[in-house]
Amino acid sequence: MLVAFSVICTFNTAFMAIPNKGISLLFVDWVSSKPLVGIIGVFVTLSAIISATGFLLLLDVPFVDIATMMPFLCLTVGIDDTFLMLVAWHGTDWKLSVEDRIEAAMRHASVSIAITSVTDATAFLIGSTASLPAVIYFCYYAAAAIIFTFCYLLSAFVAFLAIFGDWEKNGRNSLLYIKTTSSCNIENSSALQRIFNMRKCCCASNLSKCLQKSYSSMKADYCTLVFWHKQFIEKYYAPVITISWIRVLALLLFITYIVVAATGLNALQVGFDVKNLMMNDSPSKKFLELREKYFEDEMVVLEIAVLKAPDMSRKKDRVRFLNALKKLERTSCSIGRNTTQFWYFAYKHYMSELGFGDFWDILQNSKKVQLTSIKADFITFVLLCFRIGLV
Repeated sequence: MLVAFSVICTFNTAFMAIPNKGISLLFVDWVSSKPLVGIIGVFVTLSAIISATGFLLLLDVPFVDIATMMPFLCLTVGIDDTFLMLVAWHGTDWKLSVEDRIEAAMRHASVSIAITSVTDATAFLIGSTASLPAVIYFCYYAAAAIIFTFCYLLSAFVAFLAIFGDWEKNGRNSLLYIKTTSSCNIENSSALQRIFNMRKCCCASNLSKCLQKSYSSMKADYCTLVFWHKQFIEKYYAPVITISWIRVLALLLFITYIVVAATGLNALQVGFDVKNLMMNDSPSKKFLELREKYFEDEMVVLEIAVLKAPDMSRKKDRVRFLNALKKLERTSCSIGRNTTQFWYFAYKHYMSELGFGDFWDILQNSKKVQLTSIKADFITFVLLCFRIGLV
């Protein structure tokens, strides 16, 4: 899609008036159009992104899932810079040499491209000061891709632009590198020639030929390189925007925009959802969605201090304390035993993992258990097992 969009935007079309027939024929100017340059701009940007990714991987910077969005972001920046160069090229005097046109075009385009690249890269580097590692690594990759894109466009892309500038100077078809037919002969040309192999007459000799062929009423602006977007700005947009009531309306719309933006900022809630950093098919994201669906978003941990601690070595005290704990766990505000943190349960789990679950049950049924001595004997038993090779 990006390649198709880039190619379409590089085409230049024009109308040629035929006074004898009273009609105007549409044709594509295949000399000034640059479809291959648009494709090259996309691939140069992709090459810069690949180089930036490889460079950071050599520096052992982790490539996280969120960094997969970086190529699409940098592609838009690269394509925008590509068309800035093309517009600057078309704005130069076609009578100059290719070298002088490149110099004049880069004098205008490189400034805006440099400022855009520096501000974008700086913004991402500032974003790398965030506390989240995923955001930090994404900002690193984005900043590096912006810098590589700037360097590649001002080197490789400018070289390709100079090559196609020579094609344009020689009147070659920008796609097939064949001689094109002048639009002065449009009346005798076929529809296939008008669509695929025609150039707009733009020099005095061609204009003289047009006039010699009884096109005396044709205006000179039909034989100049004034593209449709420039004609639209000059003939339609600029006269409308300078009308007094249009300027007042634009000011009112801007004030309305400021008010709405300020209102929205006051109602803005700053938050972070870790699910937004995960892939849609990630098991972790599915887990978080299920937890959010079936459990409360925020759980408060309640700490209970027992002022008169029971003697857990006595069965009666143990039973009374555990029954009281169950009542707390069964309240509507509690999730249950799964979230209870108590050393007694941790010790029981530890004994079970070592294979002494039955021994623990025997201790539970005893009326009087000296936990301290049992713990010492247990450690002695484990050490003994290690010595004789049972564990």
